[in-house]
Amino acid sequence: MVTEASIEIDRSVDEVFAFATVYLSEWSLHISDIKFLNKTDDFIGSTFEASVEQHGEKVTFKGLVCAFEVPHLYSLKLVGDRFDINVDFHFKSSMQGTTVIRQVSRINPRGMLGILLRIMSPAVRKSACEELSKGLKNLKSIIESQSN
Repeated sequence: MVTEASIEIDRSVDEVFAFATVYLSEWSLHISDIKFLNKTDDFIGSTFEASVEQHGEKVTFKGLVCAFEVPHLYSLKLVGDRFDINVDFHFKSSMQGTTVIRQVSRINPRGMLGILLRIMSPAVRKSACEELSKGLKNLKSIIESQSN
């Protein structure tokens, strides 16, 4: 299942990229903690553990940084017991000096969860897109409330 959301933030692409990537657990509504296990010089291939809140339950995912193209692309792969998530954050600068950030998440469920997601796909996708939008709105609120 693929979900997508985007938002325009009144800050430069460099500022948004730096904050969004370094402070992901600060603005994400689901990732409460990230602990890097191995950091590479260019971040690509870095591994981490992420604590994720799901319906009041804390779940740990193993993570991998797949792309780190400053200031345009940040891609992660999260591997969990029940499903994997590939997340791409695309950053684009506008002529007005603002930044559009677009998040694309691909959820790859296993077992019964995969069957349930196929059956309930439209409702689940709508809810997941709303959650992505809420997270990006939180990012926007935090960044725009900071002094330039």
